[in-house]
Formats: sequence, structure tokens, C-alpha cells
Amino acid sequence: MTLPAPAILRLCVREAPAPRHDIFSLLRGLRGLPRWLWLDGERALLGWGTAAALQGASADEIAAQLAALPPELASLPFFGGMTFDPARPASREWEAFPAAEFILPRGVYRLDGETAALTWLDAAPDAPPPALVPRYL
Repeated sequence: MTLPAPAILRLCVREAPAPRHDIFSLLRGLRGLPRWLWLDGERALLGWGTAAALQGASADEIAAQLAALPPELASLPFFGGMTFDPARPASREWEAFPAAEFILPRGVYRLDGETAALTWLDAAPDAPPPALVPRYL
């Protein structure tokens, strides 16, 4: 089992209200960066950059890594996935991917109804939003 790297444990979570923007415009503005989008009715999460990656051979390994994180990190959205059937070998298209991988983005823009917020991670507790934040925010 792999445990989170010590650098992950030192990340500080910062959050601030943000103006409400079209999520797809923001997504396009992040072109060229690793980015993830989750839509669920009135809620949307847009993550970009990579603060940390959890990898493992099973859901249990990922769960153990999440349990080892401080609560303020473990409660943040992770984007990723895992194999549906760990007993079957990966097809050629999926060989290069780990059996389970979840990314903790460096920045997350949240929309929930009429409310928007920006969350970012940095090693410095008073760090401003990262330079890669879309210029709209």
C-alpha cells in the first residue's frame, strides 16, 4: 500500500468567494492544463492542476490513503477513477493507467446554485490564488 507523500500533508487549503461564471468558458480558459469537470444539476466542480495524486491497485488502497490525509484535504474533491474489475487484465487502451488513480487539483471552482467559490492549495498558509487561476477569477 502507498501512503500519501509528506509534501501532500503540508498543503494548506485556502478558499474565497468567487464571481459566478459560465463553467464551460472557464474550462476552455484552462486549455493546456490538466483539468476535470463534474456536473450535477445545479452543482459544478471544475478542477485544474495537480496538487497530489493517489494511486493504488484497489479501492481499498485509495481509501487507506484518503484516511491518512488530514481532514481538510480528505474532504476536498478528488477527480479520477479505477478499474471496474481488478481481477481482469487491462485492455491495451488502458495498460498505461494505474488500476486506481485520484487527483487532488491545485485549484477548484465550485458552483452551487447562485453561489460560487474558489479553493486552492499551496504549501504557504497565506498564499494568494495560484497564477494559473483563470483571469476571470
